Amino acid sequence: MFLDLYRDRLEVINPGGLYGTVTISTMQSALGGSSRNMRLATLLESTPTEFGYVAENRGTGYRAIVRELSLAGMPEPRPEDLVSYFKLVVRARRDSVESAGLGQRPNASGATAALVPRGDAQRKIVEYVTSVGSASISELAARAGVSRSTMAKRVARLVGQGVLLPTEPGSSPRQRYRVG
Repeated sequence: MFLDLYRDRLEVINPGGLYGTVTISTMQSALGGSSRNMRLATLLESTPTEFGYVAENRGTGYRAIVRELSLAGMPEPRPEDLVSYFKLVVRARRDSVESAGLGQRPNASGATAALVPRGDAQRKIVEYVTSVGSASISELAARAGVSRSTMAKRVARLVGQGVLLPTEPGSSPRQRYRVG
């Protein structure tokens, strides 16, 4: 499991997608989950701690996360399931992001200016990246219906302005961009 902490969100990433009969749409239901390693699951659900057992292995974890976030006044997490990984994005409460000054940056005079750049195409890129957390050039190009090279130029301009930031070093094949 990997944890990526940003100022406006937490991303929990597990290698490998959802397993067995579990899908994003069934995670909220009362149906049980599927275990990749039943021996390990059985061991953990029968190992006591002072608070109960190490794991309960009943597929209720996602519902517990949603419940606790709701109690804390936070938005529901956004799950993303691919063959290679499962990601859960937990966004910060809007009031805590605004009080931290996220979404603004100082301009040349030292005053804060809105982070969203001028230009409809740039604004749409920033809005999309903000809504999903991070995006690759290929995703952005497909969404906008433009070539990859056109999108690369637009993204490079936004990176140069400090609006978007790369999430990987240099020219990584896994490069994604997030709002700065």
